[in-house]
Amino acid sequence: MARIKYYYDQDTLSYKKIKNQKPRIFELISGFLISITVAIALSTSGINLYEIFTPQQSEEITSHINQLDKISNELQGIKEFIDNQKKMLEEQSLVLTKLRSENNKLTQVIGMNKQKVDALFKIQDEKAVQKIWIDRLVGFLIGLASSFLVAILFRFLDTQQSVKNPNKEDEVYYKQSKPDYTK
Repeated sequence: MARIKYYYDQDTLSYKKIKNQKPRIFELISGFLISITVAIALSTSGINLYEIFTPQQSEEITSHINQLDKISNELQGIKEFIDNQKKMLEEQSLVLTKLRSENNKLTQVIGMNKQKVDALFKIQDEKAVQKIWIDRLVGFLIGLASSFLVAILFRFLDTQQSVKNPNKEDEVYYKQSKPDYTK
């Protein structure tokens, strides 16, 4: 089983395979042998290159070359587009890396402050419970005071009425107008 080595790329946050830059001896020898075999085959077969390329075929070859140039230009445009997309992805990867590091920092800060915030909410709830009882007590005392004031007011009005009508103790005296029969 072949050993494949990897390295960690911090820009893309991924592992990449380490490419072996040294050409293998077998590949060099096989390439050399194939090129020698092709050269010997062409030289011994006695192919006349002039007979292959006639004027009609040269026009076809020229048109094919022009088509290949157009295709090459289009491929160059595609290559530029791909390079631009790679640059954009690398920039986005850098931004994403920065955002992740900021997210980690903020998560740590929020984690530490969460305990403090929970403690503040607990204190606030306790104060709210205390305030409810204080509000109820104040409401009760205000109701008691207003009842007391109304009782004093009625007592005062009752004493005023009894001063105006001293003969009748519990009866309220109202002055009624006498009917006028002269009309």
